[in-house]
Amino acid sequence: MSTVHRPASAARRRAAAGLAVVGLLLAGCTTPAERPLAAAPPPSAARLLAATGPEPALLQLGPGDAVRLQVAGRPELSTTLYVSDSGELEVPMVGRVKAAGLSPAEAARNIAGAFRSRELLVDPQVTLVLDRYQSQRISVLGEVRSPGRLPLESRTTVFDALAQAGGTTEEAADLVYVMRTAADGTVSRVPVPLRVGNAAASTPMEIALRGGDAIYVPPAERFYIYGEVNAANMYRLEPGMTVLQAISRGGGLTVRGSGSRIEISRRGADGRLATIDAAPADRVLPGDVIRVKERLF
Repeated sequence: MSTVHRPASAARRRAAAGLAVVGLLLAGCTTPAERPLAAAPPPSAARLLAATGPEPALLQLGPGDAVRLQVAGRPELSTTLYVSDSGELEVPMVGRVKAAGLSPAEAARNIAGAFRSRELLVDPQVTLVLDRYQSQRISVLGEVRSPGRLPLESRTTVFDALAQAGGTTEEAADLVYVMRTAADGTVSRVPVPLRVGNAAASTPMEIALRGGDAIYVPPAERFYIYGEVNAANMYRLEPGMTVLQAISRGGGLTVRGSGSRIEISRRGADGRLATIDAAPADRVLPGDVIRVKERLF
């Protein structure tokens, strides 16, 4: 009886396949602690701001606010009331009623209860219409056309506040900061992007501001370009801008300019200024000074 010998190459292939199966089984037995964990995404601006405390009522009356009192069937009681420094409304026939920290609807219920408790009206239908809202304010600072303090209205978003401030200037960055003070006195400084790529971001339309919030719009980051370009100057740095795009922003090369002889003076994290050779596809960083040299030939 003859013995059949398998080729060595086939034996090696079978052994390699067996090792591969063993490897897969061992990988499946790896404990969760040994497996690499995916990096968690950074928290959104909305989550960071929500961490400063529970969301208050959309509208809370405070000193300086004005409301119009209306009582169904009793037009003689209609009048404008003002929240005093002590947080109260002086209601005709009733006297002082607490209003500070309450919504107009809650304050109206207090007034209706006062009418009933004094037996002045059996079933009063009281409505308070907000006339002037001065107690809750926000600040908009930086690169906006009309910086200052603005009254906070119901559901005012970051975009709403910027619109009330006249919009951002041409020097404004695409990232603004919302500063909010928590109940324990700590101040959170949360970045909010106004633009993602070439499209407007949705976050500024989703975040509702609170009284006391401040929005700061910083100036956009800049770069400088000089040498053999047609319009040497300082320019706004766009996200992801390359050296080639920076040259185009500077008016393009002159007739003597070289697209391969480019230097960037860049300040490092240690504060030292370094000069590096740059290629057209390299990214431009904030504060870069780009020099385009002449052609050799």
